[in-house]
Amino acid sequence: MPALAVIVATRNRAELIAGAVASVQAQTVDDLEIVVVDDGSTDGTTEVLDRLAAEDRRVVVVRGPGVGSPGAARNAGLRATSAEVVAFCDDDDRWHPAKAERQLAVLRSRPTLVAVSCHHEIVGDGRRLAHRGPTDPTAEELLWCSFAGGTSFAMVARDRAGTEATFAEDLPTCEDWDLFARCGRTGGVAVVPEVLVAYRAHNGADRLTVQPAGRHTGHERFLERHRDAMTPDCVAYHAARARIRAAGNPRDRLRLLPDLVREASPLVRRALAAESLAGRTGRLLGDPARSMRHLLRVLRSRP
Repeated sequence: MPALAVIVATRNRAELIAGAVASVQAQTVDDLEIVVVDDGSTDGTTEVLDRLAAEDRRVVVVRGPGVGSPGAARNAGLRATSAEVVAFCDDDDRWHPAKAERQLAVLRSRPTLVAVSCHHEIVGDGRRLAHRGPTDPTAEELLWCSFAGGTSFAMVARDRAGTEATFAEDLPTCEDWDLFARCGRTGGVAVVPEVLVAYRAHNGADRLTVQPAGRHTGHERFLERHRDAMTPDCVAYHAARARIRAAGNPRDRLRLLPDLVREASPLVRRALAAESLAGRTGRLLGDPARSMRHLLRVLRSRP
């Protein structure tokens, strides 16, 4: 049994998948298994994966269900390994060499912890921006925002998570947020305050995940799954955020914000206002996590 299994789901990414696998192979932790799930590729991905598996016995290739669901593909990888600690790397992202070592150390030092995330950098349009969000969100806070980030940052102790160490297959997006939210309720989620992943930002047209319509569907289904655990303020906050997203262009969204603020409870009002201002300031300063930090500050300032 390897100390760590890394699940890499891919689909029609022949030009990128080798780079993702190479970033996992370059980890300072040697005792690992790389489970690559080919979810119905029709380009040259299969040939690339066969070559990688022939060159490195740690690489195991699994044929995915081919339904285009990121959760279903990753679950196929989870079923293919017996490792008690699992992590994930999307085929267009890249791990920094110390990622596995840093996160395993945190899991081992905190026996009740279920999952660990990390800071990351956003790569795209010729820029690299460090995303440094909160480091110890509570289970309740994780329902307000995906403070722990995306799948490529996640490491989960399966023996502590139990049945929660799987992905919701009906979520076209937000499946990573759903995983962290469930792990938070089971035992806790921490974020290593180091930039350990290069996250590629692009238009998403060829991603495994269905976008852009899938973003709205995924968010709505996430809310349905977790609504009973949310406070009334949390539910109202998400309803307001949904109205902002539906407003269309940034100018229309900005015009809508004052009405939403007036209608909201004091906590939701402060959360929306702080997040909006911090988001705009963060974009100017090249600090994409600024809105997250300010939102959490508001949540923690409650009487």
